[in-house]
Amino acid sequence: MATDALEVKWGIHPAGETRAEWTVGDHRTTLLILIEGRWRLDLSVGSVTLEKPGDYVVWGPGIDHSWHAETDSVMLTVRWPSTPV
Repeated sequence: MATDALEVKWGIHPAGETRAEWTVGDHRTTLLILIEGRWRLDLSVGSVTLEKPGDYVVWGPGIDHSWHAETDSVMLTVRWPSTPV
C-alpha cells in the first residue's frame, strides 16, 4: 500500500535471502519491524539483528542499507514520505 505520504510493505523472505546490493541515496525514513524469524540489517552506520517478534529499527535519509534473512522471516516495513512507483 502506498500514498504520497506513506508506504507500507509486508515482506515474506525465505532463510538465506539477501539483498546483495546496498540501497544507497534513499531520502526517506524507514521503520522495519520483525513479525517472525531472524533478520540482520546492515546499515552504513553499523549492523543490527532483529531476533524477537516486535523488534524494530528506524533509520533516516542518507543511511545506506542491505539485509539478510537468517531464518524464514516476515517483515513489516513503513517508509515516509512515499516515492512515486
